[in-house]
Amino acid sequence: MMGYKKRGIKLKTFLFLCLLIFLFPHKAFSQEDKNLYFQGLRAARSGERDFAFMYFHTLVRDFPESEYSKEALFAAGEYYFSLGDYYDAGRMFSRIIDDYPESLAKLFATAYLLKIAKNEQKESVVEKLKKDLIALQQVSLLFRDFKELRYLSPLRKSYKALYFINKIKILIDEKIFAEIDF
Repeated sequence: MMGYKKRGIKLKTFLFLCLLIFLFPHKAFSQEDKNLYFQGLRAARSGERDFAFMYFHTLVRDFPESEYSKEALFAAGEYYFSLGDYYDAGRMFSRIIDDYPESLAKLFATAYLLKIAKNEQKESVVEKLKKDLIALQQVSLLFRDFKELRYLSPLRKSYKALYFINKIKILIDEKIFAEIDF
């Protein structure tokens, strides 16, 4: 009689574990997304941007709910933008804005979308994105000339936003990328 109880407990435990894996499959693969992310970082540090992009793109495609998705999306957007593929860059940056509204990356993703809209001469979109950038930060400049925000992308680009009382400057690797007067 005792053997049946042990088998029943083992069967229930097995079924419970199967149910957990079925209901939460992303947890079972959590190491794979982490590995892709860190392989992408290593490739970026080595100057192998194409390989870094492949890792980040795979992570975004296969693990959209990963904790590394936001960073991988930004890196993929940067890569597409650097190739002049504004359509795919815009898709990546728009996803950051939609999916991660509280992220610092949102500020720089919006700056990229602004640049894309300017290149495509979409004036109404340009004006909307300018307003969005201005609204992103409540600037309090008590005893300061400007407020500075920094972000280092997975592709090793250094981003800086300088909020002045009358304008915003967005810099990438210390070069002015966008300037918005208000």
